[in-house]
Amino acid sequence: MADLPVDAAGAVAGLSAGGLRLEQFLDDMSVETKWIAGHHIVWQTGQQNGADGSTPEDHTHCSAFVAAVALDLDIYILRPPSHPQELLANAQVAWLDGGDYPGPAATASGWQPLGTSGDPAVIARAVELANAGKLVVGGYLQPAVTDPATGNLVRKPGHVVVVRPQPGNFASATEPLVTMASTRNWRLIQMAAAFSAHPGAWPAAIRLFVHDTDLEEDGMAPIDPTSGTGAESEGLGSHSATVK
Repeated sequence: MADLPVDAAGAVAGLSAGGLRLEQFLDDMSVETKWIAGHHIVWQTGQQNGADGSTPEDHTHCSAFVAAVALDLDIYILRPPSHPQELLANAQVAWLDGGDYPGPAATASGWQPLGTSGDPAVIARAVELANAGKLVVGGYLQPAVTDPATGNLVRKPGHVVVVRPQPGNFASATEPLVTMASTRNWRLIQMAAAFSAHPGAWPAAIRLFVHDTDLEEDGMAPIDPTSGTGAESEGLGSHSATVK
């Protein structure tokens, strides 16, 4: 938390106390040393539990990491055993968009859609909500491609990330910072770079979704995903910077 802008009340600029808690929570997940690509892992913890490369699920673990973040926040998102780790990112995006999968539905689980990354207002809103301590997930459902040799459709993995709280005056044209697991795991990386392996994703096709968390401050208003004003935006940066 060093070298971040701090206001006269001691809070990091742009972050509520809930945002500070979420920032610390994401850092404490230690994504850069767990959920390592190529390892066979326990999805809940990111720890290796088998030989490298032993199953297709060993490739990368973006969706397992997002599922673990949600689990530790007592939030349901599509995860094993309702769906295997293989191609889970695509399934999570489809589920968040209302797709029918085993287990609870996304809306019944408390998720709300924000829109797509092509709308600067959606990006700004996603950052505002993360700064308030809400869990914001961005995802891209990778379309199937045709194998030129066989003519068959081949399913390719998509990608999912967690939008980080970000201090300072965030401009809607700026790429938000995210935390993710991938071929290389990043505690902090810009969204365009995070989705660089998916040319169709940035800037306009990443879907964003939000869920309340217990990291938010007491008395915070429920989510209004279309509003950029209200209890969540009023007073950001004016609260205590104590991380609980």
